[in-house]
Amino acid sequence: SNPPYMEIQEGLQNVTEQKAISRHELTVGLETLFQTAHDLLKPGGSFYMIHRPSRMVDIFCVARSFRMEPKEMQFIHPSAQKKPNLMLIRFSKHGRKELKLLDPLYVYNETGGYTDQIVAIYKGVHMDVFENTAGDSK
Repeated sequence: SNPPYMEIQEGLQNVTEQKAISRHELTVGLETLFQTAHDLLKPGGSFYMIHRPSRMVDIFCVARSFRMEPKEMQFIHPSAQKKPNLMLIRFSKHGRKELKLLDPLYVYNETGGYTDQIVAIYKGVHMDVFENTAGDSK
């Protein structure tokens, strides 16, 4: 899921309705998202989400209220010198409490090009996005 990142009252809303809906929780919020995931998944089923680190506490609180336990999380950094601006999270329906924090994913290397892992993802090379590969340039 790639839900809207901002709450309704957060930031400026775009005047274009489609863009406003895609960026702000106007039609779907975290509660609706997790309720739907809970309803659709079997016990032990996985739900994946990309979101902003600034919403981590909100996300975890809502997820647990629907018995969706965060199991793996990976921060995405624009580069090794910058703070993460996105995070990938895998939730498990009715999962046990244990969160595994994975190695960060860096988008750009020191020369400004894509890292090896990002190139592999864009080329469609089969790899688990939640695992860093050996030889990934940072």
